[in-house]
Amino acid sequence: MVVGLDGSPGSDAALAWAVRHSDVFGNIKPVSTWLLPWWASGVASPGVYSPPPTVELQLQAEAELDQQLASVDSSLLMAPVVVHGRAGKSLVEIGADASLIVVGTRGRGALADTLLGSVSTYVASHAPCPVAIIPEKAPTGHTFQKIVVGIDGSESSNRALDWAIEHAGDDSDIVVIHSWSPITASGFDAPIDLTSQLQETAERLTERVIADAVERHGITSTRLDVRTEMGDARNVLRKAASDADLLVVGAKGHRGVAHLLLGSVTTGLVHQPITPVIVVPVRQEQS
Repeated sequence: MVVGLDGSPGSDAALAWAVRHSDVFGNIKPVSTWLLPWWASGVASPGVYSPPPTVELQLQAEAELDQQLASVDSSLLMAPVVVHGRAGKSLVEIGADASLIVVGTRGRGALADTLLGSVSTYVASHAPCPVAIIPEKAPTGHTFQKIVVGIDGSESSNRALDWAIEHAGDDSDIVVIHSWSPITASGFDAPIDLTSQLQETAERLTERVIADAVERHGITSTRLDVRTEMGDARNVLRKAASDADLLVVGAKGHRGVAHLLLGSVTTGLVHQPITPVIVVPVRQEQS
């Protein structure tokens, strides 16, 4: 798995999480990026040549990465990669064939733009493989005791459910949640007599999604704790995942009036995660 690092506490948390779960997702390929300072990319004064300090910056980034990796078991590490470029784009390119790309939620600031913050959103939006966004106060356990999955019937959320089932342990609790809202479904405050109708529609969708997943994976429906709840998807999922080890969502959900999950909802969950969030793309290579 590819892990984005920049020496910040956010990337320290991402690295620690990756180390704990390397037996599941494979060895760690550390990736760090650097950019030229503003004065090196500007126009030089007339008659003055000031070469950009590319060699120095590359060596500095390599030294900082080595320092961050010093306490990690070397047997878990692949050859580190330090490149010049934007962090998000570099991580997506290097992680094209990875089992997982792991990033933290905050880096060293907007001016450094090395990692993370908005970078996590970029990676989650563009990566062809699943992306893990790790908050600084991530659960420290080795196994996934509770996994929460958001579904809405879209291909992306179906793949998120598949991912959760495939990575759950025998004793893991898998909580599958489909949330719905009269406001989202109708475009205005729905009359109260429509509530039961919308609830029934949500329950039928959920039953279909679960039945398909049970058939695909050869499991019993009792393996899943299935819930249908009215409310904003972001709030419902955050509440359910408050004591979870993972929150798993699709990168994109339905559009238009059926936009119950995800897309912009996933973006909201990625910005301020309270537990590790796995974002599963619509299409991915099987590892």
